[in-house]
Amino acid sequence: MSGGSWAVPSFQIWARCLLPHVRDKKVRLEGRCKSTPEALGITDMILLSVSVYINSSIFQKHSMTSLRVASTADE
Repeated sequence: MSGGSWAVPSFQIWARCLLPHVRDKKVRLEGRCKSTPEALGITDMILLSVSVYINSSIFQKHSMTSLRVASTADE
């Protein structure tokens, strides 16, 4: 998702979903602040640059789980 504009509640939901994967070291986040107003107010915009790096094991585990569920359903 590139160039998205998120309100704080949307960002909190997104962050809550990623947090367990960050703790398990399956996802790494890197970010930096690109710009802010000199005097920051409650409704001012802050421009952040965030990169999300996903470990391939996240996809392998999902594929194995899907295959296991599929073979159980066939039996």
